[in-house]
Amino acid sequence: MIKIFIDTNVLIHSIEWKVSLDTQIEKFITKRYQILIHQLVLEELFEATEAPGKTKRLAKLALQLLDRYELYEDEREYAGTDIALLKTARREGGVVLTFDRILLHRCKEVDVPVLYIKGKGKLTLIGHPKVDDL
Repeated sequence: MIKIFIDTNVLIHSIEWKVSLDTQIEKFITKRYQILIHQLVLEELFEATEAPGKTKRLAKLALQLLDRYELYEDEREYAGTDIALLKTARREGGVVLTFDRILLHRCKEVDVPVLYIKGKGKLTLIGHPKVDDL
């Protein structure tokens, strides 16, 4: 089973852009997969509910979707959510799903596969030499 670790911005923007994550993911990953929410992503979503304007509303809607996914609890200390996602995906042999270009480049540097949202909701798989293995 492929483990997919979702970044906070994906949860928020998938609602904003009305993107079905499962539909987009299934274009690239043909094996069974599991979407995981790292506990630091959950914390960022809760923080975003205190933000002004549209971000607050979208974060609240994203929190309502989390019952579809499994929480990944992790007792390790990280220097931020991006590092947690990168290291966890690497350790678990998983994939990071993000909209963040900085995280994308960090993952590429250490050979962690990335499902990257380009434009308004179109995914692309980066950094996996054998796409058929997914």
